[in-house]
Amino acid sequence: FTRIIKKEDGEIDWTLPAEQIERKIKAYSPWPSAFAFIKKNGKLLRVKILEAELKDDNLVIKKVQPEGKKPITYKEYLKAYPKLC
Repeated sequence: FTRIIKKEDGEIDWTLPAEQIERKIKAYSPWPSAFAFIKKNGKLLRVKILEAELKDDNLVIKKVQPEGKKPITYKEYLKAYPKLC
């Protein structure tokens, strides 16, 4: 048994080891989803991290969903939002 999971529980703590972050992304899919906040023009935008994997103890993000947009690969995200990364 555990406590009730809330939407806010999906926020990623980037100070955690990559393995724990990857587990959180898998565990919180599809709801409440793992997410991070990105600052753009003074506003915080939520970006869902939909898919990631570990490679040589490093977290490799594969798929994301910017707030209000459709899911895209991380490579597409880097092209569309280069100044935010």
